[in-house]
Amino acid sequence: MRRIAVVVGLTALCWAALSPVFLRLFSPDGALTDHTIAVLRRLRAEISLCLVAPFSLWIALAVWPLRSFSPKTVKRLRLPLFWLMSVFFGLVLLGLIGELFVAWNDSQADHMKAYRLCDNPRLAYEHVPSVETKEKGVLYRINAMGFRGEEWPLDDSCRVMIAGDSVLYGYYVPQEKTFWSIIDQRASEKDGLSGWLHALGVNGYGTYQECELIRVYSPILKPRVVLLAVCLNDADDPYEHINWPGDIALPPEAVPNPELRRQRLAAKEQAGQPVTGMLSLIQRAGRRYSRLYRYVEGRVYMLKHQNTFYNDQLKRLSDPDSPEIHWMGEQFETIQQFCAAHQMELGVVIFPLRCQLTENHPFATQPQIVIKDLCERLGCPALDLTSTLADTGGVRNFVDYCHLSVKGHEVVADKLYSWLLSQFESLKPSSDPAPNPMDQNN
Repeated sequence: MRRIAVVVGLTALCWAALSPVFLRLFSPDGALTDHTIAVLRRLRAEISLCLVAPFSLWIALAVWPLRSFSPKTVKRLRLPLFWLMSVFFGLVLLGLIGELFVAWNDSQADHMKAYRLCDNPRLAYEHVPSVETKEKGVLYRINAMGFRGEEWPLDDSCRVMIAGDSVLYGYYVPQEKTFWSIIDQRASEKDGLSGWLHALGVNGYGTYQECELIRVYSPILKPRVVLLAVCLNDADDPYEHINWPGDIALPPEAVPNPELRRQRLAAKEQAGQPVTGMLSLIQRAGRRYSRLYRYVEGRVYMLKHQNTFYNDQLKRLSDPDSPEIHWMGEQFETIQQFCAAHQMELGVVIFPLRCQLTENHPFATQPQIVIKDLCERLGCPALDLTSTLADTGGVRNFVDYCHLSVKGHEVVADKLYSWLLSQFESLKPSSDPAPNPMDQNN
């Protein structure tokens, strides 16, 4: 009983020591920030288990079982039991340390504090202006306009505005090494303009939301050229990759394929039904209660399926008559009309997925061909980056299934900058286009 009391007391002491009141009281000169205190408070359960588990296991495995045996039997079983206990305890301790590591890593990934719900129903959510977050050693600085990068001068220096998702945002890449930052630096050195290119990238956005970004922010930034950055998952169900932890609603027209969405919802509802079998129960318990299980399961799944994860989506985009392509054509046509009405040129930049650069992929180029044909029918210039990325490192230009590495951003910067200068007359230093009607209205 005394040992049990010690375990209970140790648990209570650990729980109290990690309380916000105690941490603030004994924090020397405010060394622990509110964020650190909040993190420790969320990790109290994992830390308590790591501290209390050794003593608890010693009681459970070493003391109680041996009381029912004679001294001679105890002496004979002591060594095997010691090794059994050591192995069991080691596995449990490794699991607890893994849980603690994953929990701490998740708590440090505070990028979600950079998002908030938006009054514009077409966007649903947006960046919080003037905030900084850090994830995996990379600093993400959001400017006063609500986008990653330095502050933008609100004058006539903006020549190019590009709207996109997390690929444009530059996930996992330092700001100064993103392709849009490299292009802006080169153009600024050449033309003497600060803020030549503005990148409006938001994690989890699809083509529908990106077009809305153009409608909202082009009157403010007054660019000569507007680019739509198309990643080949942008025409998928937006609810599959939306970057918001809670429930959120977009207009019905934001869903490219409503029938496919209904099928997916039905499949998820079926998957949520009660399951039988020990392995199924373990899986459900792990997904619900274990951060480590969810982390390992996700890593294994992505490693196993990283080259086939978006094959169904790529197959649908390879069909010119698919609902996704018809929907994408409607979005392109609508935003092209908006740009033409405001005397802005529209271009489309197509980013491939990593799996398309693997050997003998069944949909390596066909989706891009279909999208480029769609742009050609609309009279909209389009740049496909597939061959450029394939010829300069292939899959090494990616850090995961779609996000570019530092090398990939450098490759895209070279190709995109030269394409912009050759494709759009209004971007050449000697060009002097007609005044933008937005300037006359302001």
